[in-house]
Amino acid sequence: MVVGGQAAQPALLSKVYQRCQLTPMGNGERLVGWFGDAIRYCHDTKSWFIWDTRRWAHDRVGRIDRLAKATVRFIYGEAAMEHDDDRCKRLTSWARQSQSRRQIQEMVAFATSEVPVQIEELDRQSFLSTPSTALSISHRRHPRPRPQDFLTKISPVAFDPQETCRGGTPSSALRWPATRR
Repeated sequence: MVVGGQAAQPALLSKVYQRCQLTPMGNGERLVGWFGDAIRYCHDTKSWFIWDTRRWAHDRVGRIDRLAKATVRFIYGEAAMEHDDDRCKRLTSWARQSQSRRQIQEMVAFATSEVPVQIEELDRQSFLSTPSTALSISHRRHPRPRPQDFLTKISPVAFDPQETCRGGTPSSALRWPATRR
């Protein structure tokens, strides 16, 4: 099975399949099992954030619903891998039932408490995210953006370490002002 463009690891498959019941709560657990590294829910703002490899993007276009629909499709994958014929039939029936709008909404609602993020955690690092990197304001490092930094904003200007500033100073040699914490 493919998740996010990569083959799902057997350990993930068994974790998702073994603990999830055929209920809306079980589907919420499936959603988190498949996509938990890439989704966060902020109860303060009542909104979802989706990791897009550069930042936690505020979900304004229903990406969480598309991930929930993909989760329902994965239930058919569960059924295909099931050796017990009775369980296979129950999984297939549950996958069909899970396609309703109400079931999708309940799955998403159950997932909110499993992947929380507080508003204070967002953008608290002294990084500036660009399309290609995250610049540390205080240490002049150029790491790749990481989910654990909880960056939500991104500069439209790409960082180029070879670029020079007025006066010929390389941009990578600039000293950033000290930041308050």
